[in-house]
Amino acid sequence: MEELLFYSVVAATTVALSFYLGFVHRVTGCRRKAAQRDPAAERHISDMWSPRLSGFSLQMFTHLANSVFGQFCLMPLLMRLNHFDLLRTLSFSEDPIFLPVVPPEEGKGNSEGKPPLEILKELMEPRVSPTPASTGFHFNGIRDYIDSYRSGMLTPSQVAQNILYALEDSEKSNPPLCAIVQWNRDHILKMAEASTARYRDRTPLSMLDGIPVCLKEEIKVVPYYHRAGTTCLGTEPEVEDATVTTKLREAGAVIIGVSNMHELGTGTTGCNPNRFHGIARNPCNPQHYTGGSSSGSAAAVAAGLCPLALGTDGGGSVRIPAAFCGVVGLKGTFGRISDHGCLPLSYSTVSLGPISTCVLDAAIAYTLLAGPDPQYPYGLNQPALSLDGIFSPDLKGITLGVDWTFFKNLETRTSLALSSQFTAVDYIHANRQRSRSMAWLKETFSTVNCILTPATACTAPRIHDSDLLHGCSDVPTMAQSIRYMQLGNLTGIPGLVVPIGYSSAGLPIGLQVMAKWWDEAVLFRIGLKLEKFQASTSKPKIFYDVLT
Repeated sequence: MEELLFYSVVAATTVALSFYLGFVHRVTGCRRKAAQRDPAAERHISDMWSPRLSGFSLQMFTHLANSVFGQFCLMPLLMRLNHFDLLRTLSFSEDPIFLPVVPPEEGKGNSEGKPPLEILKELMEPRVSPTPASTGFHFNGIRDYIDSYRSGMLTPSQVAQNILYALEDSEKSNPPLCAIVQWNRDHILKMAEASTARYRDRTPLSMLDGIPVCLKEEIKVVPYYHRAGTTCLGTEPEVEDATVTTKLREAGAVIIGVSNMHELGTGTTGCNPNRFHGIARNPCNPQHYTGGSSSGSAAAVAAGLCPLALGTDGGGSVRIPAAFCGVVGLKGTFGRISDHGCLPLSYSTVSLGPISTCVLDAAIAYTLLAGPDPQYPYGLNQPALSLDGIFSPDLKGITLGVDWTFFKNLETRTSLALSSQFTAVDYIHANRQRSRSMAWLKETFSTVNCILTPATACTAPRIHDSDLLHGCSDVPTMAQSIRYMQLGNLTGIPGLVVPIGYSSAGLPIGLQVMAKWWDEAVLFRIGLKLEKFQASTSKPKIFYDVLT
């Protein structure tokens, strides 16, 4: 039966290919050079085409795609149908840029004003803390934890016990949350006890002392396995922390474990059926995906397991899950936060960033984690950290750049990689396009302070039963989720995603703000104002209040 189905698929694909070569190619004609393209056509909005596959159909398609027929016929067909070969048709005069590093003098970093540590102290003061516009339910943020510790209502050790109960309960639920995939009771309690002693002596190390935090499995954390969402890596417990892990330990944070992720960061749903992981569930609706690839980090924050998590963003992998789960996600400027100790999956586009319950917490984490690291050369030449102006009472002097086409129609053409079909020449073309895009952004940011876009072109996709065993391939949904993310990763500019409401189905909707290189302060300033526009926050269907 399986053989019959396989050959049926081959026959159907052959018919489709014949139809394309005999009719579609004849109608559309040969590739045209950039100068020949109709400018109006470049604004044409179309969606990507590829069937949604899962279960047995995904197995068969994967086998076919990796066959000789697939590599020479099927994959080139999908490349052309979805315009993945677009860059091959363009002519470039720009030299390629292989790393989106912008020197401080170009980024105009501002080292004047109050030192970040002083601003951090102000962040926790009632007189400057922004008043949430929402009523009813609200997430516990860093401020809530600190208030509980300072008042003596709770200790970090008591909170750690609550988190351990929540971790155990979340894995017994049906379906299991699968947010934290590795955790160690003794290590959690040891860090919490040390923090409890410091609060008792009134000597906390920082704003993050006693704050529960988790890190994506792509980041090295002792003593956990550095698997990056797969089963073939991390065969031994890690013996060296990543730079950001070390900074969190030095700040007194309580690391509750490492979080789930899409295998090797190769997708945007968070679908990972591997035996060590399982599919992370969206706390807002467990029948939907979290987004990826930092799936577990967003799920842990939205479920209340911790107010802060770290992820990596090589193509929206922090901002997409934050948007899908209704929390805040920050991708800093390329090089701003050290990537040392992370798996180099996409070294020229990736940035580490926090996922948090509010913009204020993202600013705290950013301030403590950002800065040069001798072991990370791409971030050595960065301007001094600045958070000046984030508490300005209004947005005077800020010019917003908005392309309203994004908001009128969310089905813009997006290019995704079918990696086996791309060549070294394609790679050079992509880096020439990076040069062109960075030049365009420098010109754009001479007239505007930031760019606003939707966070994603879709809400969190539904999890199908057939996804649970072998995963799924849903290229159109992946394209919709990364549509507004790629510009930031390609060019290195920072981006912040803030939740602004819900769909008719009750799924979170987010807005993205992007700014020029090294200007994260503008993102926080605007993000703090955006939070006030959300009338209410819905309590996730899976939520643990570890402060009770």
